[in-house]
Amino acid sequence: MKFEFTGATKIEFGITLKRIRAIKTFGLVAIGELGGWLQGEANLSHDGDAWVYGNARVYGNAWVSGNARVSGNAWVYGNARVYGNARVSGNARVYGNARVYGNAWVYGNARVYGKPTKAEIKRLDQVRKIVLKQPQRLKMRTWHSSSWNSSHTPKEEQTCGSVHCIAGWLQALSPDSKIRNMHAEDAGCKLAPNSAYMFHASDTLALAWLKDRGYAKLAAQVKP
Repeated sequence: MKFEFTGATKIEFGITLKRIRAIKTFGLVAIGELGGWLQGEANLSHDGDAWVYGNARVYGNAWVSGNARVSGNAWVYGNARVYGNARVSGNARVYGNARVYGNAWVYGNARVYGKPTKAEIKRLDQVRKIVLKQPQRLKMRTWHSSSWNSSHTPKEEQTCGSVHCIAGWLQALSPDSKIRNMHAEDAGCKLAPNSAYMFHASDTLALAWLKDRGYAKLAAQVKP
């Protein structure tokens, strides 16, 4: 064990993040040094010299390991992996199925993500079909409206009138009961990890992205 949670928490986008503190000296980290913010212990390996610094955040199914460092205001989330001697800093975002490793450095306002799968595109196409017919049902400031009922079937959801953001729609249209009962952002990251960068966009931008099938264009742009 190399870190513990301090008890300090903050909630961002409905996710509780917890601050870490080193409980031993390793690498460049001294015992007692405060670190960044994790959603859970599984986000940072206890082996190696990997560390999350300052205001950096690691959440979802993301994992930082090896001798990797995440610092500044960087975010690592979704199913991303940062390992080896990799560095993620500044306002960088690493998400989806992205892998940053070796001696790679990601910094500034850089965005690193994986290639959307056919299944991910199909799920977003389902969301797109409903939202383009009923654009008033897309509200990016809320995961779900109060009228949403997780017991609704995907078919019922199409006509019930409830309102969701993109991640919320992905969750609401999933036939998997486990996914329908987890936090909406976790569900969205599981169902469309490489599109997580849009989960906090404005209504206007999100609607335009769906209309233009930006997720499908992303798949064509990212090389395997």
